[in-house]
Amino acid sequence: MRTKITGYIKAAYPALFIVSPEEQRVIIELRSVCQSVGYTPYIWSVTDGIRDLQGNVPSAVNQETMRDPVFALEEFIPSGSSTGGMPAKSMLILLDYHQFMGNPPNEAPSPMITRKLKDKLTVAKNSKRIFVMIGCRCKLPPELEREITTLEFGLPTKEELGMVADGIIANVNQVLPTPIALENGERDKVLEAGAGLTTIEFENILAKLAIQHGALPPREISAEKAAVVKKSGLLEIIEPKCGFSAFGGGDGVKTWFNVRKGAFTKKARQFGLPMPKGILLLGPPGTGKSFFCGCGAFELGLPMARVDFGRIMGGIVGESEANVRAVIQQVEALAPCVLQADEIEKALSGTASSGKTDGGTMSRVFGTFLTWMAEKTSPVFVMATANDISQLPPELLRKGRFDELMFIDLPGTSERQSIWSVIIQRFGRSPENYSLGMLSQVTNGYTGAEIEAAFVEAMHIGFAQDREPTDDDIAEAIGSTIPLSKTMGAQITSLREWAQGRARLANSHSTSSEPQAMACGRSVQA
Repeated sequence: MRTKITGYIKAAYPALFIVSPEEQRVIIELRSVCQSVGYTPYIWSVTDGIRDLQGNVPSAVNQETMRDPVFALEEFIPSGSSTGGMPAKSMLILLDYHQFMGNPPNEAPSPMITRKLKDKLTVAKNSKRIFVMIGCRCKLPPELEREITTLEFGLPTKEELGMVADGIIANVNQVLPTPIALENGERDKVLEAGAGLTTIEFENILAKLAIQHGALPPREISAEKAAVVKKSGLLEIIEPKCGFSAFGGGDGVKTWFNVRKGAFTKKARQFGLPMPKGILLLGPPGTGKSFFCGCGAFELGLPMARVDFGRIMGGIVGESEANVRAVIQQVEALAPCVLQADEIEKALSGTASSGKTDGGTMSRVFGTFLTWMAEKTSPVFVMATANDISQLPPELLRKGRFDELMFIDLPGTSERQSIWSVIIQRFGRSPENYSLGMLSQVTNGYTGAEIEAAFVEAMHIGFAQDREPTDDDIAEAIGSTIPLSKTMGAQITSLREWAQGRARLANSHSTSSEPQAMACGRSVQA
């Protein structure tokens, strides 16, 4: 970023807008840039007016008018002159200045500020002076959008977080009875846990944990980070808790994943392997697609972030586009990681009519996201799920967006037996106490979610009678359940037919030839 800003200054760009929530970090970067190109930086705010970086008011500034957003521009570059005001080779850093330019189209921009700024930009270009605005969101009136260059200031690198960690440790060690000392391996884990945070957020979390625990446990840092990231509503950090051993069936997709376990390592890059892009899991509801995403992240040994596309769409013009850029920026800062996009067809269902319903906002948002998926070089593995292929745009399905399209069908006989075993163990019971073979037979056509629901119902029956659930209880629960394969039989058949020849099968055995399940209320016997 420093090189880019330096290039703009040398090219005499009159104004920049730097988008970042880290105001002080941007100011420090701008100060370094000014030192390298021989510029003098000044800061304007509505509370303090114009000051230098030491907090002093320049002698040439009128202290009575310097807090006014219009007169501040005049103080920097007087009208009708390119020699008055601040000296040549000066930079005026405007804090929160975009708030005075309105929020189009809901709030009309100030015509006085818009006109004054346009006039000053013309003079600035010829007098080696530059305006730099800093804000969390870039909100500019249409008259200035092509006059001001916008830059996205990325989240801190691990090297920058390392400097923050070193500073915090040095400070807290002065008051802790046992000083904190991080070896190289421990330090790397702390920095990895803090990836995706701003320097202020990372600093606050480290200071809090250091005082509370006298240490910097990476797991605690990750937990604090998850809470911070969740506040934005755009991303949610999820810690995968189990691997493929907790997922019954799906041998085909498990095998595919196991081949790619080491694909994010430096050794894979040296071998010449490209960075994996992701996988799209297609199948009926309840077949475990979302649960498999967490298991996959666990097997890859990567943290997982879940994106909420519904929250990305904002009501203010430009907000949705800014949100998707913020998500991409944060995910890349978290890398290497897994990004989960659940039921992506619901998010993309309105893109076809976007031009008529929302002025094309949705199309632009998902166009940005899809372009990033195809061109990203950061180690972010996207795991998307979908229930209805008909709602997905064809550009999402082409090769290059995902490494593979996997179809997770209703589980076959052996897979249902495996699912019964996994679910019974998950609830603290021994599978040996149940007739798994017969349970698998009578739940033909059931999804994993329906099998789990049947066992939970059996547990309720047993609990009400103060005993353990039995095969008979499970049979009673099964008999009162109508599986999805009956209520959505036509849709599942259509989905299965579409997947033939278009998607790789995740299941080890096809279920299409099995007879449909019959609801029963009889006892299950081995």
